Amino acid sequence: MQMLLGSVLSKILGFASVLIVTHWSTEQSFGSFSYAQSIVNAIIPLMGVGAYQAYVRYAADQADIQAKQKLYAYAYSRGMVFSIVLAVVLFFSASFICGDVPESISSFKILSFTVVTTLFMEYVKSNARSVHKNDYSGWIDTWYAVSLVSLSLVLALLYGVEGYAVAILVSPLIAALPYSLKLRASLVTWPKMEQVVPSGFWKYGIFTSIGAIIAQLFFTVDIIQMGRLIADSEKMIALYRISVIVPMAMLILPSTIAATDYVSNSEMKHNAQALRNYIKGYWKIMIWLTPLLLLSVGILTPHILRLFGDYYSSQPEIMYVALIGVGGGYLLRVPFGNLLSAVGRADVNTYVNIAVLIAAFFLCQWAIPLWGVYGAAVVMTVMMWLNGLASMIFFIRYYKSLDKVL
Repeated sequence: MQMLLGSVLSKILGFASVLIVTHWSTEQSFGSFSYAQSIVNAIIPLMGVGAYQAYVRYAADQADIQAKQKLYAYAYSRGMVFSIVLAVVLFFSASFICGDVPESISSFKILSFTVVTTLFMEYVKSNARSVHKNDYSGWIDTWYAVSLVSLSLVLALLYGVEGYAVAILVSPLIAALPYSLKLRASLVTWPKMEQVVPSGFWKYGIFTSIGAIIAQLFFTVDIIQMGRLIADSEKMIALYRISVIVPMAMLILPSTIAATDYVSNSEMKHNAQALRNYIKGYWKIMIWLTPLLLLSVGILTPHILRLFGDYYSSQPEIMYVALIGVGGGYLLRVPFGNLLSAVGRADVNTYVNIAVLIAAFFLCQWAIPLWGVYGAAVVMTVMMWLNGLASMIFFIRYYKSLDKVL
């Protein structure tokens, strides 16, 4: 429960931080920042080459706390070194990566180092979850959100969107460091591979990381295509970003449920009946909760958008379309995607996400010149549902294969 409360509070306060920065910056500067953040968010899953995801998956199979800590030290040391190198490469490549929207370069350089600070926070959270201290993970999310809002109030006022970028960079460290010390989860040892790494550790981690990158690119391809296809796109990107920010934030509920249940689902990966019961229980709640939430937010859409300013409330239909896409995330994409990952079929998620990303790229290429940001919203909604349907089909095939084995 603490994980869910922490995640929800994190999204609410994250919403507040965006509200702050939109009132203290122009539409153009917020649009350029959003472009930089979207690219960095697409790269962030590469942090640690999937080592922290693999740790969560394989820690469940370790016999005792000491074995879990040895595996953690191995995953932490390798992952952090890789992420530091990645951050430096991104920093020096900023001019090339942000060439379509040059105004985003300064924000991108700051945000590039979030691949290190965010990884540190995720490592601490994964360590807490592996030893069944989910409340620690929830509190980290809570303090991250509080830190982000507090720093945004000061830094965005003083330095605009670059100050907001610094707040995003520093907040994970502030939130996770106290719990890292409690868990002794900032190990700097460099254990050797022998007798530490389970078979399939790196394969799982790399596939999960690639799959997560592609999944995140799915939420970024629309903004990247706007930067490519719309002249002086900053204001349009800002409008689109604000229109989808609440719908995308709503995905925190199913995502948190999936994260909370990840370890237990991983432990029952060979139990077909338990997996079936899990998804039935999930649907029993979500089948009525999803339309209730979406309808409630839909009614409030004009008032929500007006909080950011008159410009951002000019096209509420973008948010209506995005809310329909969120329904696909609640009922299909999030639960089945996470179940596939938990049972060790991260490779399937990767293949599905690749197919959906390619389709979204070409459909945006066609729709954005015709209908602008509204076209992008329609494409992403359709792709959300198709992604979820594909994940459901592959998961059903997986648990049916367990029945045949038994």
